[in-house]
Amino acid sequence: MKKKITGGLIVAAGKGVRSGSKIPKQYLHFGNKTILQKNIENFINEPLIDFVQVVINEKHIDYYKKTIAKINSSKLLPK
Repeated sequence: MKKKITGGLIVAAGKGVRSGSKIPKQYLHFGNKTILQKNIENFINEPLIDFVQVVINEKHIDYYKKTIAKINSSKLLPK
């Protein structure tokens, strides 16, 4: 039987207006990681997921780069 390929899509393009924060809530830190980083790592560490694509707001590219800087996985597709 042919192996199915499964991808994870994380939609993280929000502005976080309702949170009242100066930065979007997906980039807020809880402990030493951002919310988005924790979510990406959860997807990457799931054996049934073959790749992960994150959708971000193009205005948040600097936040995103900082978030993924410590993630070293071929499962995470480039932006």
